[in-house]
This record gives sequence, C-alpha cells and structure tokens, in this order.
Amino acid sequence: MSLKAVWNKASQQNAMSPKEQCKLWALRQVLRKQKEDDKQYAWMASQVTLAGGGRPGREAVRQFFERVDKAASDWYPGYSSSSKRGRPLEMTPAKRRAIATSMMAANGPGLGWGRVEESSDSRKHARKSAEF
Repeated sequence: MSLKAVWNKASQQNAMSPKEQCKLWALRQVLRKQKEDDKQYAWMASQVTLAGGGRPGREAVRQFFERVDKAASDWYPGYSSSSKRGRPLEMTPAKRRAIATSMMAANGPGLGWGRVEESSDSRKHARKSAEF
C-alpha cells in the first residue's frame, strides 16, 4: 500500500482519514495564530469529510480535539488512543478454558499435563535391552 493510500484511508467507515485529521489540526493552529476563537467546531467540521462521505458533527470535532490535547506531543495524524488495535483474538479466555478442561478430562484423574504414562510395550522393551 502506498503512502498516499495510507494517508487518505480511514481506519473505519464514517471516520476521518489522517489527512482530514491533519486539516482539522491545522485549522485550529491557524485560528490560534490569528487570535481567533479556536473553538469554532461547527465551521471546522464543514471543512473536512468522513471516509464514507458526509461531514463530522460539531461534537465529534470537539471530542477529536479533546483526544489531541490529551495525547499532547504523542499525537500524530492517524493516532489512536485505544490500546486495543488490530484483529480480535481468536482464542478468547472462554475458549482457552474449554480446551484446557477437555484436555485435563482426556488425561484422566491423577495425571498432570506434562506426565506421560508408560505403556506396557515400552516396559517390556526396556527389560529385554537390560538383559543383553
């Protein structure tokens, strides 16, 4: 994927791409430099578009700037404050517990995870090799 594609692609439908986030940030910076009210969220929302089309609401722009201010110098276009990124885990804790329970049941009572019961064939083979 090219840098241009990444720059223009939003992480999900009805979200702002990094390019649009950068536009919002720049608009606020210009308003601050001109000593204007930098809380003109409705006007700023009218200057950007969402990934699925349309424009963000005034409240969405306010929340965006709240996240930017909270992240401070860590923020960059495309930044996500969420720690949950990427695909959800296939093995949920409930699935792991079910597998562990069934494995312990298959081993039978008294047997641990790492213990392997010797078969009678391996004992016979051990006796024969000891006789030589």
